[in-house]
Amino acid sequence: MDLNELLIFIKVVELQSFTTAGKSLGLQKSTISRKIAQLEERLGVRLLNRTTRKLSLTDVGQAHYQRCREILRELEEAELAVTRSQSEPSGILRVAMPTELGQLIMGRFMGEFIQRYPKIQIQAELSSRLVDIVGEGFDLAIRVNRMEDSSLVCRRLLNSPLRLYASAGYLESHGTPAHPTDLHSHKLMVIEKDSQLQQTWAFKHEDEEVHITARAVLSANSMTCCREAMLTGLGIARLPMAYMKEQVQSGAAIPLLTEWEIEPATIWAVYSSRRLMPTKLRIFLDELVTFLENNKTEHFAASALMGIHSN
Repeated sequence: MDLNELLIFIKVVELQSFTTAGKSLGLQKSTISRKIAQLEERLGVRLLNRTTRKLSLTDVGQAHYQRCREILRELEEAELAVTRSQSEPSGILRVAMPTELGQLIMGRFMGEFIQRYPKIQIQAELSSRLVDIVGEGFDLAIRVNRMEDSSLVCRRLLNSPLRLYASAGYLESHGTPAHPTDLHSHKLMVIEKDSQLQQTWAFKHEDEEVHITARAVLSANSMTCCREAMLTGLGIARLPMAYMKEQVQSGAAIPLLTEWEIEPATIWAVYSSRRLMPTKLRIFLDELVTFLENNKTEHFAASALMGIHSN
């Protein structure tokens, strides 16, 4: 079926003129006449009776016109449905995220989001694995620290300040580091998605910048695991400041090297393309940014924004 022929035929019938139909469609009268002739030849029937003063439908032409109008109406309704779905978000949204981020922040956000947009369903995968966004059909992945992939779009969500912590018992037994290089003689824990036993830590104070290789006695892809091990007195862990608020206030954890700056963990939203982004995804991202900004000073909001998992 040639949809252009269909549209031209309908216009000619409705306007009762090749010339007027041509003007309406931005086509020459000769083009209109040729298209109608091609349609009749292809169908093997005469659709229009032509005289110098009037056009009229044959019986077959009348039946064909009615069917063409139904087809055009269905196409218009299909297009309207797509447009409406973009203005009123609906459908399934597949999102991957680090486990603790999902538990401590995203659960609340998604609960509120779905109540505002009840036609959206969310499939959330909470894990530390690096998902293939396009290959596995995810709309969005939330990752900690930007992944270098030119085919994906990365949108910064939030920075999470980090600090070193140890228990009072550990410091009593092993001493308190006064300089980042002192960490070489301490027991360290690293939060690492691949559970590697070493990691590079960078520190900055005024004009001095120091990089050390943190060799771990414990490496885990869980922030909570390292925090709990640190609280037993095992050693020193690098953790988000907001996540340690209660432990610091109670005296269970002591912040270390507080005059030194540590590069924060950055939380990114990663998706396939900005072009023709589905409304459901655009609204989800915009509202997530607002949610994080409005709640960043609260314990629950920043507590899981850690520099560990890369989903």
